[in-house]
Amino acid sequence: MTDQTDQTDLLDGDGLSDFIEAHFTARGDRLFRMERLPLYAVDHQSAELTAWREGRSFDLSWKQSWLNVLAGWLEQGMRTSRVRVLSAQLSDDEARACHWGYPLTGQYEDIRVLHRGEHPVPEILDHDYWVITPANAPVQVVRMHYDAGGQFVGASVVDAAEHGPYLTEQAMSWAVGEPFADWWGRHGELHRRAAA
Repeated sequence: MTDQTDQTDLLDGDGLSDFIEAHFTARGDRLFRMERLPLYAVDHQSAELTAWREGRSFDLSWKQSWLNVLAGWLEQGMRTSRVRVLSAQLSDDEARACHWGYPLTGQYEDIRVLHRGEHPVPEILDHDYWVITPANAPVQVVRMHYDAGGQFVGASVVDAAEHGPYLTEQAMSWAVGEPFADWWGRHGELHRRAAA
């Protein structure tokens, strides 16, 4: 799921944040995220993944600032949602997200799951992206770029003429995706048991 895009034209993390914040601003605006990777090699998540693998307890401190942002958006009437495509056999990072991520962020955003082997996964595209749907402005789509190890390389704004496949896949994925809380509640066999 890597690509050979010219990296000189990509938005870095700050540029991506600025772009989203410039278009996701008002009541009625919607922000959608498609997540496909079995591993996201993000600094704060990498530290959390190490703790997960070592069986240590969860530290909420770093995540609280993001939860505050999500809560603020929701209070302003700005809705966020995501679809997470999960491997048939969950990777450690996917399991970490299901235990320590989505139960928290799901308080403020709508999350649906497409679990390979269980749900039909639309395969129109092969990469992560954001769709920003302002209430009173044109839709914006941003493609995410990662290297083979799941490290964020940059993001590129998708030309409006190329939005079709993104919007089609978004709609299809949302329609067949299962709400995370329902799916997670049905899969107790995937839950990590607390040590005695």
